Amino acid sequence: MDEPPKKATGATPAGAAQPVVDADEFAAIPRSRTRHPVLALAAGVLALFLVVKMRADLEYFLSPRVPADLGEARALLSSEHGRAVLAEGTNRLVRIHGIPDRESALQVDTKGSWTFTQFFKILGSDSRLFIHRREDPLPASRAEVDIFEGRLLRFSDLSFEDAIRAYFASHVSATHFFNERELAGGITAAGDRGVDLRDLAGDTVTLGPNDVLAVVLRHPGQVEVSLPVARYADPASARYALTARGATVIASGPTSADHHLFIATVPELSRDRVLDEIGDLDWRVAIHEVRETRKVRLGELTSVGGKLALRGSEPGPSGSSIPASRLLENIETIRTLAPVQIPPDAYLIVEAETPREHLPDVAIALVLLVFASVNLVGLAKGLRT
Repeated sequence: MDEPPKKATGATPAGAAQPVVDADEFAAIPRSRTRHPVLALAAGVLALFLVVKMRADLEYFLSPRVPADLGEARALLSSEHGRAVLAEGTNRLVRIHGIPDRESALQVDTKGSWTFTQFFKILGSDSRLFIHRREDPLPASRAEVDIFEGRLLRFSDLSFEDAIRAYFASHVSATHFFNERELAGGITAAGDRGVDLRDLAGDTVTLGPNDVLAVVLRHPGQVEVSLPVARYADPASARYALTARGATVIASGPTSADHHLFIATVPELSRDRVLDEIGDLDWRVAIHEVRETRKVRLGELTSVGGKLALRGSEPGPSGSSIPASRLLENIETIRTLAPVQIPPDAYLIVEAETPREHLPDVAIALVLLVFASVNLVGLAKGLRT
């Protein structure tokens, strides 16, 4: 009976020559690169670039958690030392006091969201200090006091700098009130040119000859009285009701569907008694002091003995001055509207932004650094082989 063939065991008889075996049979096959060197370099450089772009947020994360109290904004920006302190405090947590200009404030919302934030300037800062309030709704603790705490940034470092400057200059105006003597002195010094004036809040306003001023004049001794038509059907009976109580009617206004309007004078010695009796005629009676608002251009005003007057004809040979009828007497307020111009050295405080908020940025920066290191190390090894 035939025996089945035996399997080769691979053993070599003693004394036989050993076969030559290569150390690596795939050594001759070229190894393909998993990533092109240019791509690895670009990936590493991009990661490092993103880390550099985040350096301001990383520095803010490492800054002190305790806010630096910079004091009152108006006093801070009125001196060279204060402005230097403000510049040194950028990109850190600060606290500052100031009165917000709510008239020219904006409500900012991100498209596609219902989150509204406030953006306004501080009065007396020459439009050099703005506040961005991000909290909505605003906590009562912040709404009750004019103290702002947050991250201080240079306006020039903002990504939306050009857009917000252009919007304020073309769409946002603020009301400025002036002192009569300072305005008269500024007009005298400027002549027919424009003039830079400080308003009552401490802000500097540039006025040109064609800028319009609203001058509110009081008329002492005159009152505006409104009597209801339901009580006095015709103007004659309404007028008699006033004269019977000691008032002298000097003019009557147009009668509306509800009221008769009169301008009257009241004797100074019995002023309180007469006004009380007129007020007791009916609960719908309204009494106001007479005020007149005149809108004039700066170029139409001149100064006479520290008082404002309307420009008239040139003085004659005798050197006569402007007639008294041209003087603006009993001025109560002088105001104007001017666009808000943001100067190059302006600052912004992002309220309630703390260093702790940027902890995720630190984690992202570490991931980017690891990613850049892996790519650059792999590139270096690939270039050596």
